[in-house]
Amino acid sequence: MPLPACLAALVLLMDSSGSVSEAHFRAQREGTAAAFEHHDVVAGLEASDGVAVTAVDFAQVPTTRLPWTMIRHAEDGRRFAAALRATGRLGHPLATAIGDALLHAGAALGEAPCEPERRVVDISTDGYETAGHVLAARARSLLADQGITINAIAFSSIDDPETAPEDPAVLADIEDWLREHVVTGFLRSSTAPGAYADAFRAKLTTEIALRIPGLPGG
Repeated sequence: MPLPACLAALVLLMDSSGSVSEAHFRAQREGTAAAFEHHDVVAGLEASDGVAVTAVDFAQVPTTRLPWTMIRHAEDGRRFAAALRATGRLGHPLATAIGDALLHAGAALGEAPCEPERRVVDISTDGYETAGHVLAARARSLLADQGITINAIAFSSIDDPETAPEDPAVLADIEDWLREHVVTGFLRSSTAPGAYADAFRAKLTTEIALRIPGLPGG
């Protein structure tokens, strides 16, 4: 039986390694959840065949937290958002195996419950890979050969920029590393936990807008 069509299949890779503070872990959760409730995103999904989404936490080992979910309407988005908010942190392993996480995402896309126009990995992280069986650049190449796009959010490791100012060069270095080793699509940045929701929503809206004329691109 053929699979139904969909706008995109999205794997959400969220960094849960030891360098990620509780504030940034919660920001990833809340910002991602809120995006699927936002009116621009909902409008785009309801004007299309919807998207399939799965959520994965990664540190030294990638772990699927939410199975594939079809989101076509506002209620679908609200249910997915509630389920994502309900997932707690599994631990604080220090290592960050980005290449392994990308391969996990690529394998997951082979199990998507629809036939997508686009296959996308959305990764959010505050740093570089420090472990893993496969280097990120190699994993990126393997996914690119399969037509999979990798988009990213680089976020600051500083919880409160007012009391501990971020050195812009630090985030710029992370962005440069992600462009060189990970990203094949586009990169956005979040300089504080409170900015993550806007950054992720803009990224998701842009991904949807690539296929729907007239939808704001964030």
